[in-house]
Amino acid sequence: MPVDFDFNGTFRVQSRKSGRPGRIAGNWLAIRQGMISSVDVNRALAGNAHWSGLPVNLRTAIMTKREGMFHDAADNLYKIECFNHSMTANRFHAT
Repeated sequence: MPVDFDFNGTFRVQSRKSGRPGRIAGNWLAIRQGMISSVDVNRALAGNAHWSGLPVNLRTAIMTKREGMFHDAADNLYKIECFNHSMTANRFHAT
């Protein structure tokens, strides 16, 4: 089955100084009613006086492959800037 993204490389959890090898691949989900979206998050952040003003760009996905540090990881919010990777991704940005 083809995938929309395949992130393979070293991922650094924000609270750590060094990363560990891992790979996640899968397919983006279409935004539907009841699912959180970038619009929802940015709307909520806009009401917070401490928000930096930088918009959040997020996508929900079904993971079809998990290797390395992601093998037993709970579903999470993964920040693309924490990857040092070779990346194959189609349509990464939220629509």
